[in-house]
Amino acid sequence: MNWTLNELKRNCREPFKIAEVIDAASIVKAKNGNVISVSPANVNGFFLLDQLGVFGNFKIEATVILPSTRSLKPVKVPLNFGVNEYYVDAAEHDLSRFEQTDVVVQLKDGLLDLAEVVADNLLIHLPSRILTAEEENGNWPLPKGKDWQLLEEG
Repeated sequence: MNWTLNELKRNCREPFKIAEVIDAASIVKAKNGNVISVSPANVNGFFLLDQLGVFGNFKIEATVILPSTRSLKPVKVPLNFGVNEYYVDAAEHDLSRFEQTDVVVQLKDGLLDLAEVVADNLLIHLPSRILTAEEENGNWPLPKGKDWQLLEEG
């Protein structure tokens, strides 16, 4: 699903509701080679034009399969998070009207591609520590070799 900023500005005076299933797997895998697979993402929310610009508020749910950071075995990682972002044209350089805590996405050519938005947010929410259930429960020996051994902090 793609929209130009001008389309969104015309159509989002009232909340423009979104309830879509977005397949962003190819984008996610192209940007992060460690990702084994990504389920289609359920995206629910809305876009709205306010005094600052086009505001997106939605929830993303998907399952990503990543290698364990310990054994490299595949691990299903369910993701479920909210997104609150403003969208502006990349040519706009004065962003002083936004708070430091606002997430502002500058869109190349003024085009909002929902698959790209979903992919970028999935990538941001990937955990840095991924363990299988056995590894999490301590039922998996830590790797070791000649003159070295993996130790956990704490």
